[in-house]
Amino acid sequence: MVLCAAAAAILSAACGGGLEPQRLRLDEDICNRCRMAISEKRYAAQAVQPSGAAFFDDIGCMALWLRENRTDPSTALYVVDYRTQQWMPVHQAVFVRSQRIPSPMGYATAALADAAGARHWAREMDGRLLTWQQFRREVEP
Repeated sequence: MVLCAAAAAILSAACGGGLEPQRLRLDEDICNRCRMAISEKRYAAQAVQPSGAAFFDDIGCMALWLRENRTDPSTALYVVDYRTQQWMPVHQAVFVRSQRIPSPMGYATAALADAAGARHWAREMDGRLLTWQQFRREVEP
């Protein structure tokens, strides 16, 4: 029993477990990259490290910040579902990229938890679907 608990704790730490999304205070929290006040939750993102959370007003800001900064290996990445406005791990999201999406810093991308809904919305918005890794490769300052 003790061995199982120890194994679970090790696996949880290895996966960034325990680093839950932090509460975002709209119009008070500032984007860690562009320094703008975060005023629209549906485009927000956060990187949670043992030392605290870094908030972003646009998913693209987080992608660039990760490229520019060294992070703790246990960092947990979260984005907001555009429709439900709930936090979700970045790797569970489907990203829709379209010039018709008015994200705060112009990265024209929103995250959705529902893959079928994301496909439908991408068609409506003349956009395309991306994984987190694909989006990170495309983002430029």
